[in-house]
This record gives sequence, structure tokens and C-alpha cells, in this order.
Amino acid sequence: RNVTGVQTCALPISCVGLGDDRYYFTAQAAEKLTEWCTNHGGISLIPALKVVNDPYGQEEKINAWACELAKQIRTLPLSLAA
Repeated sequence: RNVTGVQTCALPISCVGLGDDRYYFTAQAAEKLTEWCTNHGGISLIPALKVVNDPYGQEEKINAWACELAKQIRTLPLSLAA
């Protein structure tokens, strides 16, 4: 569906994509969602996290992404971080 009339009004965003490697477009939803949000005024704080298949064994990647996201959130003005 098309969503019309939505502006993220320069709000900070971050996206997570979950996927299964059996599918051709694995975890591309994160890229599409990030693109849609930024096209509607959102500001991407960090690149989207893609978790393909089970998260087991990907804990370091997920933790590093979460730490970077937290770091970026701490730099936001309080009115945006709340």
C-alpha cells in the first residue's frame, strides 16, 4: 500500500530488518523502511541492522549496533531523545 500525508518531521530513526536466507530479498525491508523514512524527513542515526536467520551467533553484531545506537541517541537534544 501507499502511505500518503506522513512526515517524520526530522525525527531521528533507526531500523532493524529480520530475514531468512532462503528468500532472495532477505532483510531488505530494513533498507526500504530506512529509505521511506528518510524520504519523508526522518534522519537516520545509524545504518539499519540486518539479522538474517536466527540471532544466535550474531550477538556481537547486535550488541555493537545497539551500543552505537545508544551513543547516537545520547547526542540528541533532550526533546528528541525522550
